[in-house]
Formats: sequence, C-alpha cells, structure tokens
Amino acid sequence: MKKKEVKYGLALLSLFILLIVVEYNQPEPIDWSHTYSVEKKGPFGSYGLFKLLPGYFENSKIFTSRKTIFETEKVYADSTYNYIIIGDDFNPSAEDIVALKEILNRGNDVFIAASYFSNGAEDSLGFYTGAKFFKDLNINSDSLYKKASDTIHLSFVTPYSDKQNTYRFENNHLFVVFDSLNKYPENSVLAATSKGEAVVIYKRIGKGRLFLSSFPLAYTNYYFTQESGKSFIEKSFNFLQPDRTILWDIYYHGEVVVSTNPLRFVLGNNALRYSLYLSMIAALLFIMFEGKRKQRIIPIIEPVANNSLEFIKTVSNLYFAKGNHKNIADKKIVYFFDYIKNHYYIRTSDPDFKSRLIAKSGIDEARVNHLLKYIDTVKYKSSLSGDDLIRLNKLIEDFLKNCR
Repeated sequence: MKKKEVKYGLALLSLFILLIVVEYNQPEPIDWSHTYSVEKKGPFGSYGLFKLLPGYFENSKIFTSRKTIFETEKVYADSTYNYIIIGDDFNPSAEDIVALKEILNRGNDVFIAASYFSNGAEDSLGFYTGAKFFKDLNINSDSLYKKASDTIHLSFVTPYSDKQNTYRFENNHLFVVFDSLNKYPENSVLAATSKGEAVVIYKRIGKGRLFLSSFPLAYTNYYFTQESGKSFIEKSFNFLQPDRTILWDIYYHGEVVVSTNPLRFVLGNNALRYSLYLSMIAALLFIMFEGKRKQRIIPIIEPVANNSLEFIKTVSNLYFAKGNHKNIADKKIVYFFDYIKNHYYIRTSDPDFKSRLIAKSGIDEARVNHLLKYIDTVKYKSSLSGDDLIRLNKLIEDFLKNCR
C-alpha cells in the first residue's frame, strides 16, 4: 500500500473516532413534541403516568390498545373496564362513535382528553367546545392587546372540590373549553378555570359514564412530575370505577408506530447514525479514488470501414472512363423513378402520373415538365455526351433537393 493511501486511511479513521467521541458526549436533545406515548420520557409523553397507574388502580389489570374503538368494542364485548383515551385530537369515525356508545351502554366508564373534538363526536355525544381565545375576547375586548398568561389555574367545582382548591399548570395555555352547557343540561362540570370555564365534564350514557377533558397535556410527564399536576391527575382518575380493567388507548393519541426498518436502532441513535453516514462517505471516496483501472490502457480498435460508397465510386469511375454516358444515364433514370415509386407511391404506368407527382412533390409544373421531357429525350437517344449526362444529373438532383 502506498504512503499516500495510508495517510488518507489514518485521516478518515481519526475523523471517525473524533465524531464518535463528540456524539457520545453530546447531551440528548429534549423532545417537546406532543407524543402522549407510554414509552416516551420526554416532557409530553406519558411514560411516568402509565408506569404508576397500578398505584391509582391497585386491583386492576392494565392493558394498552392499538385498536380503533370499533375493534376494541368487539374484543372486550364481555368485559367491564375503564377506557382512557388521551391525545391532541379526537376524530373518530362514525362506526367508532356507535361502538363508543355501545361501550358506555354496557356500563363501562370512558375518559377522553383532547384539545380538539370533531364535530361528529360533539354532535353524537352531546357537548360543545369553544376556543378559549375567542371567549377571552368576549369577556374583555382589550385582551387581544395584552400578553396572555402562561399559567393555567384549575379547580374542581362543588361538590367535587377538595382541600387543594387550585391546581397550577405553568408554561402552557388552554386552547379550548366546554361551551353551551345549557343546551345539554345532563352534562355536569367537574373542573373549571378561575373564570368558571368548564375543562372537565361528565355525563351518563346508558349504564356508563363519559368523562371529557379539554386539557390533555395535564396528563403528561411534564406535569406529572409536579405536585400540583400529580394531584390533579389523581383526582381526575378517582372518578373512574375502581377494581376494573384499565384499557389505555395508544391508537388515537397519535403515538408513532414502531418502525419495521432493520436499521431503526442504528438510525435512532445519533452517534451510530453519523458513524453509518461517515462509513458510507468513506466507502464512496474509496470507490472514486481506488476503483480506477490499474492495468495498461486497452488500445482502441477502429471499426471496419464501410466500403460500399468506395465501391460505387469505383464502378462509376469505370463507366465514366469508358465514356458510356448512356448506361450511366439509364441507371440514373431508373433510380429516380424508383425513388418516386417508394417515396410518393406513384407508378409511371399511372395515367395521372404527372399531375400526382406535381401535387405530392410540391415542385412547380414547369420544372416537372422540363425534367420529364428531358428524361424522355435521354431515353430515346442511342448515345449521350458528357454534357448531356451532367445536365440530366443536375435536373434530377435539383428535383430531389427541393421536393417534399
């Protein structure tokens, strides 16, 4: 191996090791996305809450569900359970809503927390939500020009209030609250803001109860690690039936399905991912610089020349040398009419040969008449001079160059 190649290899190896050391010692970036995942330890995952659920429901079995509400209702048709759904959006299909009502009619409790409820869900389950921003505008028209508070104050209303009157949720905003409660008097408010805006409500449907919360982030790791948030979660879940199976939904809360990519472990780790990229770049550079041909250049062999034109020139020179101009002219005429037959599909035996030739070739009638008349003259001559042959050739070449 050459010294130059050794230097390149050592440089790449040093860069590779340096990159691994830097990435290994780099702190893991915080994932602020709203995953609500039971496997994510980021601020807005639900890993901590899910791990401590057995403490809230001591005599209950806890399962996760990747199925739709429609599928879940079929699988657990003979069971009684508490069904928990937490996510940014709750947009079930029509068949899911029918299945949800069936779950409630059988006496199961359902707890749904979301920042957005679809119109279909609201109309079918009997509740309304409104954007808190616009409600604040109705209360105080100047609030648009004031800085919105980044602390949410919630409390449970009488008769559900407790010793801890107010629960603080800092560094966040409440986007929606439950609205138009007078249209559905069967809806009961459990928790509200300091302005009396409903955040947690419940209603009876059949033999079961439906609990709704418009603040899903309250049930994530970020607030679970705070005393106020932990107490609020515990109080919220105390309304559910004890000693029942817990079904924690991971279908509607937007949890990312685990990738089936065989390289998912490597690509999921920054150090391993960059190491893979660097290896691929090194392999590409090796192919570019070391994959060159290292044998002597193969000589270029010229292809065999086409001698047909040379043959034609030789034969024509023989004819011209013998002075047999008539023979050359006859062959030239045969070639001309053969071109007319193959190009315009006109035969000389056609009674309308001349008119069709004029129409298809685009050559004016006088030039065509002159050419055909001279061809007839040549055909009936027993011998031709060199000038006659040149004139015939010029007329035919002029036609071929200007025809369509």
